[in-house]
Order: sequence, then structure tokens, then C-alpha cells
Amino acid sequence: MELGFYAADRREDDLLQAVLGCLSARGARATGRGYAIESWVPFAGPTDFDRSAVVIDRLAGVADAVPSRQRLVEVEVAAAFRYDPGSFARVTYLSIDREDVSLDNHPVAIWASGEVFSHPPGEPPPRQAAVAAEVVEVFTAVVEAASPGYAAITVDWPLESPHGFARDPTSGAAYHDFFVGCSYVGEAALSRIEAAAAGLTLRRTAAGLFVLSYFAGSGDEDRERAGTAGEALAREIAAVAAGSMPA
Repeated sequence: MELGFYAADRREDDLLQAVLGCLSARGARATGRGYAIESWVPFAGPTDFDRSAVVIDRLAGVADAVPSRQRLVEVEVAAAFRYDPGSFARVTYLSIDREDVSLDNHPVAIWASGEVFSHPPGEPPPRQAAVAAEVVEVFTAVVEAASPGYAAITVDWPLESPHGFARDPTSGAAYHDFFVGCSYVGEAALSRIEAAAAGLTLRRTAAGLFVLSYFAGSGDEDRERAGTAGEALAREIAAVAAGSMPA
């Protein structure tokens, strides 16, 4: 399971720290392990360079724990989710296409156990509704704390960067649970996404719009409707990306 967040208005390492800071405020803690690369050269993926293990003893202000020559790319986090206390989550950068390195920041993701959401067709496991509610709780808290341009909850599917959406807006059909910020796409675009998501669980805030389907319990019955909402999200993000291209 992945909670992914994208911000275009600030450095991606600031977004990484905001995500970690939010988890820390909720009671999560560092396992002591993180990974860094010995370069600040722009990269497509965090594994483009050899990574070295670094000791991370806290989540808040984590950048101060890493030498300035190193770039932190992943942190292990304990107690990020109550539903799986025996496992740790990973907060990491996601890869972007190599051609987008000079155009897009990296999304920041929380990787966590998604086993409860992997089941054969039919009745979902009894715990799934409670776990989904907790996932939405964490997702909402991080969005409120980190103020991303957009974000999504996915299972076995990574969050696209803006120019990734621009190349293939149809990939938006895979995003059934997401947030999009008004300051990122604009009020008119937000209204179009809201209209496309009619019938799903919607939550408007001062910052933007939450659209929830699978993790709100709708699941398979609203799969087509959720895909339509995700495609609307992708179109609006693609339009923002197209507007940021150099003339």
C-alpha cells in the first residue's frame, strides 16, 4: 500500500521532512535506519546511485541527522499505522521518468503493508474497513500537514508526476482515492473533478478536495465511477504540467 504526495511549490526534501514530521507528531518513531546517496545531482530514481545506510534517530528535523554531502532518500518508520504494529513503513522518493528530471519534483511516498487489501474476489477480510479508515486518517493528516499539490492512496500502483500524467492521462483511472489542492489546479478545475466524482465520498476543505472510493468502503461497485474521477484528476494535472513547459 502506498500513500503518495506531490508538491511543485517547494523543494522535494522539504516535502519529505513534512511527511516525516507529521508521522512523528502522530506518535511514529524512527527505527534507526535510513538510506542516503552521496550526490545532489538530479536523478530519475533514488536507486540511480549507490545508497549507504545512515543512522536516523528521530523523524522531526531529520535532515540535521545527515551530513550535508549526503542526500537522504529513504527513512524507515515504526508505529506509523496501528493496524500492523509489527511492521515498519518506509518514507521514500518515487522514481520519475528520466526525461522529466528537470521538470518535475519526485513524489514522496509512505510504503506500508497492504496485505489486508490483497484478497480474492468476494467478501473482504473483516478488518479491512477498520484498516481503511485508519489509512484515510493518516492520509488526511499528512495532506493537512504537508500541503501537497495532489496526493493519492494506492495499492500496487505508484503516484505519477505531473508530466507523467501529461503523457498518459488515461493512467488516472487507477487513482480511486485522492486529494487535489485548489492552489495547484485552480477552483474551476476542482469543480470539474468534483462533478466527475459525483456519488463518491467527497470532502471539500479550504485547501482542496478529497475524493474517496475504495478506502471509503465503496470498493468494486463504484470502480467505474472512481475511474472517471481519477481520469478527471489526471487531465487537470496534465493541463498544469502543459502550462509549465518552457515556450
